[in-house]
Amino acid sequence: MTRTFPAGGKFSPTQAEVYNIVLAAQEAGFKAVRPGASLPEVHDAALKVIKEGLLRLGLITDRDSMQYRVWFMHGTSHYLGMNVHDVGLPGVKLDAGVVFTVEPGIYIRPDALDYLPKTPENEKFIAAVRPAFEKYRGIGVRIEDDVVVTAEGYRNLSGALPRTIPEIESFIARAQREVR
Repeated sequence: MTRTFPAGGKFSPTQAEVYNIVLAAQEAGFKAVRPGASLPEVHDAALKVIKEGLLRLGLITDRDSMQYRVWFMHGTSHYLGMNVHDVGLPGVKLDAGVVFTVEPGIYIRPDALDYLPKTPENEKFIAAVRPAFEKYRGIGVRIEDDVVVTAEGYRNLSGALPRTIPEIESFIARAQREVR
């Protein structure tokens, strides 16, 4: 289970922009969970939202390319079982009782553009996204929940934890009052 909380207790406007994209991507992933679906379908639903969000922020210039991989380099889900990252066969259809994660993320690492190979295409990409990169640099968000597939869809096993910005900020404020 992973959650990204702002260290200071409140999301800055730029943090909130990134967070809300990841939250919307997770919601899209949830909507894809049902018996007969597959983990790639859950990933594709979340990825579509991530790509649209990155394009809107100016961190990619082409939603149909692999540019998003600079900022979202992992899959959306993995099975949970005997191991934390339990192995499953790709494309297997989900049945009731299957447990897995839904955990999209966006990570604007401060050195992300430094490791791209020096090609004309990458130089053009870097120049195009540099203003957005500077604005969002250092922000990383992952929102992970664990779900079990049910006959009707899914149940969020970690759904009692705060996920939205108001819920998180309220939770942190309560916790800060309690420790004083």
